[in-house]
Amino acid sequence: MSRLITRRGFSILSSLFVFISIAIISSEFIFLTISMFIFSIFLVELLIFLFSVKELSLLKISRDVSKSRLFVGDTISSSIVIQNDGFRTIGLIKLSKDVPEEFLNLVKNQPYAINLIPGGKKEISYELEARQMGRVNLGKFELNLFDKFGLFYKTRIIENENFISILPDIRIGRGIIDSSVQLGALSSTTRTDPLGSDYAGIREYNPGDDYRRISWKQMAKSSRQEPRIKQFDLDQRIDVNLVILNSKSMNDGEIGKRKLDSVVQTAITISSVVENAGGSFKVIFSENGIPKTISGNQYDLCNNLYRIKAESQINTKTLINHAIIHGDTSSIYLFIMDRPFPENIDTDDFRNLYNRSLVNLFLLDTTSYISEEITKKSQKNIPELFQNERSHLHKQLEIMKQKKFRAELCTKDNLVKNILDSFSRIQILIE
Repeated sequence: MSRLITRRGFSILSSLFVFISIAIISSEFIFLTISMFIFSIFLVELLIFLFSVKELSLLKISRDVSKSRLFVGDTISSSIVIQNDGFRTIGLIKLSKDVPEEFLNLVKNQPYAINLIPGGKKEISYELEARQMGRVNLGKFELNLFDKFGLFYKTRIIENENFISILPDIRIGRGIIDSSVQLGALSSTTRTDPLGSDYAGIREYNPGDDYRRISWKQMAKSSRQEPRIKQFDLDQRIDVNLVILNSKSMNDGEIGKRKLDSVVQTAITISSVVENAGGSFKVIFSENGIPKTISGNQYDLCNNLYRIKAESQINTKTLINHAIIHGDTSSIYLFIMDRPFPENIDTDDFRNLYNRSLVNLFLLDTTSYISEEITKKSQKNIPELFQNERSHLHKQLEIMKQKKFRAELCTKDNLVKNILDSFSRIQILIE
């Protein structure tokens, strides 16, 4: 009954029982008669509502969208059609959870239908703005049935599949690159063809490699007939591996402004820099506990990285070892991670990288992802929570530096800049 009676219904029912008890104690039979009459109406309304509940399962729900792929910040048109295929008129139908948190509804609509007759339809229109990357199911929402007095309700959960792909805005990264080139921070030379550089050897095939660079002779000599890639000097000189430790705390931040969103945007931006210099770029992260590698240009990354999620369980050592296998001794390793208070960074997980000089660790400042509204509501001084967090991060930073790693603490605003600066320091892009 707790899932059938509303708060208003409970209030009226409780009041009736109290009123009946008082009438019996005081022997006021007139008031007792009136109370019993009202209680009878309550029961009749409940009986009528139970008949309507049977009709709730006969409602047909469909949702249409104008497009299935869009960038963050773009809008789509959507509509939900409710059709009564039953035999009775249904009173009040109201939609809830009809707009996922990844979207913002730009239209002030009325997501309900009143007195929906048999065979009748109700269409509800939406104009949705994408706020956060991801693969979102717009087919999941709730359908609530109320009686005309608001005493009873019943919920039906809709589990349709209508997935929409929201991709990170690739234009943001392009703007950062253009501004950096204009300021002279990056090389603006055209991309060099690796096929025109000096031959350096053979390596294993990695997903995304150019098929024109496959060594068919080496492949034929292989017992398993596995493809081998011709490697050139330029490949050895510029090989960037960005490792995202996508732990559960990567979800910290507002919708569309999480740590994970800024990290993916950073990956897309850096890939453009490496491609411009004629190098290779890989992104390594955890997917359902298994290391996954995505390589290619910024468009390839945009089409694949939008599905990345923060995972509750992540094996740092496995990701690191996977990155080492896919790179060589001259590769650049960029690790983006976060360890909010009170979690510590286990530097032993990186021991296999101690002898590799081109390793950079970037630790995310959690406090920079906290909204200004929350900060303004706090006291004038930085709250104790913020102080503990920043002290913890600086302590982790010192530990990493003691282990001879190049490590930096980055905010959401300077993550891309710090990584680009690291390229300049090791002069990997300077010819």
